[in-house]
Amino acid sequence: MENVSFNLISDKKKAEELWQHFSKNKTAYDDWQFRNAFHAPTDFPLYFYSGSIKNELIGFLPLQHNTKKNFLEFFAGSFMEYNHVFLKDGFEEYANNFYLHVLKNAQKNILLRDMSDTTPDLLDVEEYDSTFTLKLKEFGSLESLLEKRFSSKSRGNLRKKMRKIDENNIEIIENNLEDIDLLMDLNQKRFGEESSFADKSQRESFHLLLNLPLKWLLQTFIVNGKKESVSLSLIYKNIFMYIMAGTDLENVPNLGSYVITKVMEKAFASEADILDAGRNPSGWKDRWHLDAAPAYRLVQS
Repeated sequence: MENVSFNLISDKKKAEELWQHFSKNKTAYDDWQFRNAFHAPTDFPLYFYSGSIKNELIGFLPLQHNTKKNFLEFFAGSFMEYNHVFLKDGFEEYANNFYLHVLKNAQKNILLRDMSDTTPDLLDVEEYDSTFTLKLKEFGSLESLLEKRFSSKSRGNLRKKMRKIDENNIEIIENNLEDIDLLMDLNQKRFGEESSFADKSQRESFHLLLNLPLKWLLQTFIVNGKKESVSLSLIYKNIFMYIMAGTDLENVPNLGSYVITKVMEKAFASEADILDAGRNPSGWKDRWHLDAAPAYRLVQS
């Protein structure tokens, strides 16, 4: 392998130029505007490491310095997934060079999560969670998924829950974007300090997100005249991306299962090939028998 020379970039305009030059925008996490919605509220200092071989720019590693927690992390913070070095075609084998350079030279604590371009046999990363997906076209419909991956008992229990909730006066409205605040409130009520929205900057990020010209699906579930749950998904290219929900479980038992079922129906009805349900089992992804893949992190202190 050739030697790689590195340069540290902290100017945001130059960082964006790098991003736009190298990103293939395969997922929403590769989209500058999506990422920037999570960076803008904090404006953490950028640590973009560009790499060159014989004066040829081959790629960059996008990091930021989280000054609240004092460590380097991927650009836009902990909500991001499928993080990776952005590389010119033909130079994919150089990804680890970027990580090793940062480990050796950054002189800061490092916490890089959800890396999609390295494994423990290539770099000293550790598995700390799982990320969940489903090949929608492999099943074609929700009923097919239930038949192929659920036991008859589990199918029966889910259908019983759905019928019980449908006995209420249920209304589902879509894309009343003001309900994003209710989603955040309900999520924080349920999860407390573990909620993403315990951090005020995350709330601002979600307001910025919904102003982006992307294919959002915000579903509000009204039960007996009261808004009891809100879920947020995004259709990005061929990916149906389930992002987040907030649900009041006190008034309507099993409403969470109902909401997820309706999200799954929307995923199958979309033109997407893949459902990306994100990191962490969240109490339902294992039960829905989604495909799990390891999520890795790199820690140095």
